[in-house]
Amino acid sequence: GTDTQLKSPSDIVIDGAGNIIIADYKNHRIRKLNSSALGVTNFTVSNVNVFPNPITNSETLTIESQEVITHISIYNTVGQEIYSIKPNSTKHLLNLRNQKSGVYFIKLILSDASTSIRKLIIN
Repeated sequence: GTDTQLKSPSDIVIDGAGNIIIADYKNHRIRKLNSSALGVTNFTVSNVNVFPNPITNSETLTIESQEVITHISIYNTVGQEIYSIKPNSTKHLLNLRNQKSGVYFIKLILSDASTSIRKLIIN
């Protein structure tokens, strides 16, 4: 692939196929990252619950799955990983007290090798 620099990402959406679409305000571009480029082999959203969402930074985030969650990563809108843990359980509680308001992405890897990516909004 090719390298791309985002100057001012203003909005991010995940479509039904798992592709991430980024509006880059200062470049006057819309970037599409397909799920295969992100290493997502099995994309699923049906067996994972992330709540409350939106959330305030004084609340605890609950992540639940029917499958064992083997890895949780949280990314900011420029793709920097800000949190990573390997809980090896079906439920994980996450304190977000030190996180700034904004849009984040939670990537979950489950024991059945599926991956789920969810958008998280912190108010």
